[in-house]
Amino acid sequence: MSSIVLSYTTQDTSTAYSITFTQFLGNALPRQHLAQSAFNFSSRGTSIITGPSYIEKRIWTINTLLTRTQATYFETMYRQWDEDRSKGYPAALTIADSTFGSTVNTSVVISTAPTFNMINYNYWDTTLGLTEV
Repeated sequence: MSSIVLSYTTQDTSTAYSITFTQFLGNALPRQHLAQSAFNFSSRGTSIITGPSYIEKRIWTINTLLTRTQATYFETMYRQWDEDRSKGYPAALTIADSTFGSTVNTSVVISTAPTFNMINYNYWDTTLGLTEV
């Protein structure tokens, strides 16, 4: 089963949070590459490839369906992460992404804050963005 597990442990209280996303909305794969490299030609026709001297980072655009309880829990997890980030702590979450190919285990930050849209009382459409660190 395709899933994304997002985990975070707070810096001050060592409270551990973990949430699993399994119900994705839309057909787009949540994981993509940041695409920082470029391919061009010089005036003489020589190939020029530019970009960082490290493997390109991955980004996630997650659009998932959560229950009301899961959405509330995730909002609490986000607020704790954001508080640690605002205090200057090295606030990175861990992600285990098994949506495509081999499982990706890495550290991420929340680069687009979650938005919650109520579908009905029990279910919430939740969207967020993550960037690999």
